[in-house]
Amino acid sequence: MSKNNKKLKLATIAFLSLGLLYFIYWYIFLYGTEYTDDAYVEADIARVSSRIPGNIQKIYIDNDDYVQKGDPLIELDPKDILAQKKVLLCIKKRILAQIEGEKIRLQTTDSKTLAAVEAAEANLKAAKLLKSQTENQIATLRNQRQEIIIALSQARKDLQRFIKLWEKHLIAKQTLEQNQNLVKTLEEKLKAVENQIKAAQKVSGQAKAKIKAALAVLKKNQALRKELALVKANLKALKASLEEINAKISQIDLNLSYTKIKAPISGYIAQKKIQIGDRVMPGEPLLAIVPLDKIYVEANFKETQLTHMYIGQKAIIKPDIYPNLKLEGKVIGIRAGTGTVFSLLPPENAVGNWIKVVQRVPVKIIFTSPIPKEYPLRVGLSLEVTVDTSKKTGPRLRQALKN
Repeated sequence: MSKNNKKLKLATIAFLSLGLLYFIYWYIFLYGTEYTDDAYVEADIARVSSRIPGNIQKIYIDNDDYVQKGDPLIELDPKDILAQKKVLLCIKKRILAQIEGEKIRLQTTDSKTLAAVEAAEANLKAAKLLKSQTENQIATLRNQRQEIIIALSQARKDLQRFIKLWEKHLIAKQTLEQNQNLVKTLEEKLKAVENQIKAAQKVSGQAKAKIKAALAVLKKNQALRKELALVKANLKALKASLEEINAKISQIDLNLSYTKIKAPISGYIAQKKIQIGDRVMPGEPLLAIVPLDKIYVEANFKETQLTHMYIGQKAIIKPDIYPNLKLEGKVIGIRAGTGTVFSLLPPENAVGNWIKVVQRVPVKIIFTSPIPKEYPLRVGLSLEVTVDTSKKTGPRLRQALKN
């Protein structure tokens, strides 16, 4: 064997040995895993803003401070809101006074007019009854008068006849006197009936006057009772105005509570760029709160790496900031779309100059091992993530939330 052949044989053996060693390493350590260094620490950051416009009066925190949920962060100057509340309270006071006045007016007018209407109706009824009774009495008296007139006329004729008979001595004087007494009695009855008719007519006239007066009083008070509807409508409108003012005062009180901005979650202050005296507007970001105790990993895997990836698979996480630190995690979600789809300018693959690019899909991983206090992680730090895909079971999509 020549020297060259010997070297070639040694080189071939070395190459095959290295290949075998790499295969053994790949089979033991890399088979059934997916790796990416396109991974970062994430957290559901709370970006704090104001709900109302105002000037900053106090600031209780600074960047990197830790705050608990509910701790005061910022206080706005409440003077403008307090002035608005003072105006509304004055308007409310005036409306309440108007309501009380309308209530008194309503109660007084209602009781007075009701009593007056009832009295007028009673007087009207009594007057109509009296009028009816007197008219009936007059009709009866007139009938009596007519009967008396007829009887008197006949008695007078008989008297003239009896006088002639008496002068001829054909009847006794007693008979003549009886007829004369009858005429006198009938004349007295006629006079009495006529006096009764006059008295009844006078009473009837008084009854008519009472009817007229009662009708006038009744119409007047009925008109006043119709005006009560206007008073009630005015009272209803005042109560509606009072409700509106109360709603505005409630909103003012709510705005006053908004002048004290508190921490919505626990975490560390970041991105604070405000100072006392700054004018802030609703929705304007003032600072952020980062909950470092609730961080997670967002690892961006190539679409070709998701073939055997399932929710629930274990992961090994290595932060670049701490090269010797290894943390354990678990896949809890695979995003419903690639990163480019949710970008500001998503790609339009229907155009002609299309170039196929391997897409990346964000995978959410939570830490299952505690993070040592001496190795704190921060949002945005780079990570190396290796997911164990050897266990090919579990869902690929998260289940629907239950009510």
